[in-house]
Amino acid sequence: MPYLEGCQDLPCDVPRLAQLLRRIHALPAIGRRVHSPDILRRYRARLVPGHPLETLLRQHERTLARAVATLAQSPIPAPVLCHNDLLLANRLVCGKHLVALDWEYAGPGDPYFDLAVCASEMPMAAAGELLDAYLQAPGGSAERARFSAQQVLYAAIEACWHEQAGAPGPPAAHWPQRLLATLRGSALAQAGT
Repeated sequence: MPYLEGCQDLPCDVPRLAQLLRRIHALPAIGRRVHSPDILRRYRARLVPGHPLETLLRQHERTLARAVATLAQSPIPAPVLCHNDLLLANRLVCGKHLVALDWEYAGPGDPYFDLAVCASEMPMAAAGELLDAYLQAPGGSAERARFSAQQVLYAAIEACWHEQAGAPGPPAAHWPQRLLATLRGSALAQAGT
């Protein structure tokens, strides 16, 4: 692999990020399919019963179930190649180009999951702009619902991953708090009240 000289991407360079996502999603969809509900199920199975994160997930089971149901009910084109981990740390600006690094989680999947991963590091307004920029038109209710569902599922996956990986970074309490904010702010949570 060649060494790339560059600098880390900016969190809210929405047009350039949307363009990178469209380029990735146009690549041949090879590998094993990645489905966010399956990923979350596997991570949850590893949590010890009574663990604070498992308790939090159980308390918001209806919102998580609505997210899974939304994905099952909303139409999606054939799976596309997704990076599935396109966080700021995995994006590099090289000259005029934005490139994606660290492809270990890549595989065919739902492009809205890739969007949700990127949106997890953005303010809410920028996340909506990312969806519209990716679609190259204002997203309709079906697109926004699918995006919201994937945001909820990604937040849960991310919290589980950090809990189980023990990765360096923010304190362990950060991830459940971020998950809780996503769960409470989701339109899916509002639908159940």
